[in-house]
Amino acid sequence: MKKISLRYKLILVIFIAIPIVVAGLMEINLPFSFYRNNDWIGFFASYFGAIIGVIGVYEVMRFDQKKRDEERKDEMFLNHLPIYRKIESSLVVSRLTKLRESLFDIEKDPGWDMVDSRTKRKLMQIKQSLYYCDEVNGFHHFMQSYIMKNLYDDIKITVQIQADEYTEAAEIEDVPIEYLDMFIDAVKKCFDLELETEYRLVIKSSRNEMLEIISKVSQRDFTNNIDVIFKKLSRIDRSDEWAYYISKHQHTFSQIDGIRNEINRRIEKALNY
Repeated sequence: MKKISLRYKLILVIFIAIPIVVAGLMEINLPFSFYRNNDWIGFFASYFGAIIGVIGVYEVMRFDQKKRDEERKDEMFLNHLPIYRKIESSLVVSRLTKLRESLFDIEKDPGWDMVDSRTKRKLMQIKQSLYYCDEVNGFHHFMQSYIMKNLYDDIKITVQIQADEYTEAAEIEDVPIEYLDMFIDAVKKCFDLELETEYRLVIKSSRNEMLEIISKVSQRDFTNNIDVIFKKLSRIDRSDEWAYYISKHQHTFSQIDGIRNEINRRIEKALNY
């Protein structure tokens, strides 16, 4: 239900207040007299009739203006139909990674400047969300969140801290971002990811195969804790991080379907105009 704007509320208050004020005057002893009851009936009939007439004229004018605006938008849409067809076809993707490339190509199109702000805003919202939900950067971000939360103590390495004028040289145990990225790239080789037909993430490597893969990128021996690592990674598809990643992935495809359906409706309407 639409909220009534402050302007409409003010007009409504004025319309209601006038008869109340007049009725109040009738109860006050004034030096001049009011007319008969029939005169008041005529006054109120004329008053409310005028209100209804003004509202009717305003609504007709508003409807007419709205219709002209819609016709103007439809005409502009029809004149720039090629860019909208390109947008619609670019949104037909099975992988969000491909969509990222398509959106960059669309923005370079000469007709991009003529796309309406509503469509641009929706496309920008999708583009911004791709970082967290596509099959490359989004999946990597998901793995990063899960590993740092659940495997930090299992994969941390000894890091040398160089001395400077404020601190002394030291050794600490940490998971540097460069090392974490290499570890994630290795771990991803152990998984089978299926997002096109179903949301599935399962380990395809055995315990020993995983040990061999992650040992190649690590500066430590995982032999003693590979069982813990393998067990934690085998539960990754039941984690909150996986559920969040999937929800973002699904939501983005839902946004894509919404834009495509809207563009197709506008195309059909414009062609039948």
